[in-house]
Amino acid sequence: MNNIVKGLKQFQKRVEADVKKGVKEFVELQHTQASDRVPVDSSELLNSIEKSVDGYKGHVSVNAPHAIFVEWGTGVYATGPGGSRAKRIPWVYEKDGKFYTTYGMPAQPFWYPALHISRDYFHSYFDRK
Repeated sequence: MNNIVKGLKQFQKRVEADVKKGVKEFVELQHTQASDRVPVDSSELLNSIEKSVDGYKGHVSVNAPHAIFVEWGTGVYATGPGGSRAKRIPWVYEKDGKFYTTYGMPAQPFWYPALHISRDYFHSYFDRK
């Protein structure tokens, strides 16, 4: 009986180590993929991509306030939830005493493409038989 218990404990340790490894690899992959895809202007967005791993939990986040606008676009180019509310017309705003016309900024997706790659890796890792 002791051999069975000992074997089960060893198996449990191997499974726990394997799960922790999978979580860590997923977090690393998401961080790398997002960082490689992010458009770099001032590096603020790139430097705001953070990661952490704590055993069975991993976390990757983007903390720059403008990340959502880069990911989904703005104005007539906006995509994603809700789409564009600009009705395909430009708008004018005053800056420094001058008028500027803008249509918005096209989307430059970096997070969701990285997430799809990471998700596929996660499933392939944990769906192993």
